[in-house]
Amino acid sequence: GSNGGIKFHEVYEIQFFDSFGKKDDALTGSDMGGVYPRADLEKGGYLDKGIPPKVNACKAPGEWQTLDVTWKSPRFDAKGEKTANAVIVKAVLNGQVIHENAEVKTPTGGNWKKKETPTGAFMLQTDHGPTAWRNVKIRALK
Repeated sequence: GSNGGIKFHEVYEIQFFDSFGKKDDALTGSDMGGVYPRADLEKGGYLDKGIPPKVNACKAPGEWQTLDVTWKSPRFDAKGEKTANAVIVKAVLNGQVIHENAEVKTPTGGNWKKKETPTGAFMLQTDHGPTAWRNVKIRALK
């Protein structure tokens, strides 16, 4: 039942949620490895379903999960106008491809109204139960 996530640029989240045993055809962006849906707290709901992972690669609770993500930041022109959305080039959860060339059109969760930027912080988010993180590595690709 624990819940967490990794955030790119502080506003785009890949969900870490105990989805062990859930059927592939029932997955949503709120499940393990999903791109979290946009939330509108003023309206009290979600504006989309997020981007579900292709398969449920979630291990049982208490086991370490591994996630490798190649992320392409959104692109902007000289005037600061967005010219291309962010993309999850590839995400591999526990050895299984869960995303390939998944376009992330807006910030996720309650961040969807925040301004998108070409760079930003990487964050670890934890919520609703114990989570632990180890061996977090970030490197820029050319």
